[in-house]
Amino acid sequence: MNKARLRARPARASGNGVVVGVRSQRGAWVVEFMSEPRNGPECLWFNLECTGAGDRKVRFVWLNVHLCLGTGSAEAMANLRPVLRLDNGDWQRVRGVEVHQRRLGGHYVTFSTPTRCRRVAAAFCYPYGPAEMGATLKETKGFWGLERIGLTQKGREIVRLHAEADRARRGRPGAYIMARQHSGETPGSWVLDGILRAVAGEEPGERLRRIDWWIVPFVDLDGVVEGNYGKDSLPIDFNRAWARMPMRPEVAAIQKDIRYFAQDRTRRLVVDLHAPGGGETNLYQMHCRKDRPKAERTASQSFNSYFSAQFPEQSPDRLGVEPKYASRWDLGHSLSSWTWDELDNTLGVTIETAYQLMNDGRWGERGDYRNVGHRIARAAAAWLTRRPAKSR
Repeated sequence: MNKARLRARPARASGNGVVVGVRSQRGAWVVEFMSEPRNGPECLWFNLECTGAGDRKVRFVWLNVHLCLGTGSAEAMANLRPVLRLDNGDWQRVRGVEVHQRRLGGHYVTFSTPTRCRRVAAAFCYPYGPAEMGATLKETKGFWGLERIGLTQKGREIVRLHAEADRARRGRPGAYIMARQHSGETPGSWVLDGILRAVAGEEPGERLRRIDWWIVPFVDLDGVVEGNYGKDSLPIDFNRAWARMPMRPEVAAIQKDIRYFAQDRTRRLVVDLHAPGGGETNLYQMHCRKDRPKAERTASQSFNSYFSAQFPEQSPDRLGVEPKYASRWDLGHSLSSWTWDELDNTLGVTIETAYQLMNDGRWGERGDYRNVGHRIARAAAAWLTRRPAKSR
């Protein structure tokens, strides 16, 4: 007699999700769960691990998907492709989800393991945390140096990466890049991973190393480690805390570091890597708002021409988006507004890369995110040196 009993809980690293029910049904396990909002009003990210499956399939029932950011419609839900890791295997996207009608209105989503397993992990998108970053730094063979620039609210070290061999080469054009202002937006980290690998393994003729790269991998490191989603986190969203007197210790530390970065540079760029609502597909640059200075909008559009040139397979109209979303916070206190207003018209750009990264009918894999990062690195280098916006 099979006495296996499935245990489901948040993952040890970046775990999120409340398991509300586990049952056996027709020879398979059914795990009902909800994404946790935790430190803010929004929810989306989940990361669960299940043990004791006893060589059965596992079916996940995501009960509160209709409450998650960007997944409220049945159409958006149909675009979702969470990821699974079975036994000792690698992460893989689910083949598809099933959208179900709720009896009294709304929908929920289910997805299943492709085969039987003894244990399984399920996450909204490919996880990326300090362990993954450490593996990339090891694989790039010491190219990237590390400096501690401050502490998070909970006392974790905020680190900034730089090209170790380029410490003394000041005055060159510079790109300051960061990810995970919203801690659950892991596509931004996989894109950043691609930038790190592209610069360290520069291909002939790219001239990426003519740029001084400063990189903060995890802005909301506490949220990344603890598995928070992080959008509109309290007491204030990270990307609305960029006032002259910032409301987050992490932002205060990075502001000081960006000021060091900006010294003696006539050409500089700040890039903020995000992921959009859960059901969105593809990627785009978020233009600055229409109430911002005309010169800033012109600079943003200029960068977009270089950005778009790196994605010739996509329509340019889709690669630049005007912000129309509502905000709980002061829109004037975003990173890009701060860099322009406080750092002598330094352009800050936000790039959104979807959790699914659906492109040409394919669902995005980690290599696709890294490829996006490589292209962004080329766009940034070309814009900073004002070379022609050619793709490869």
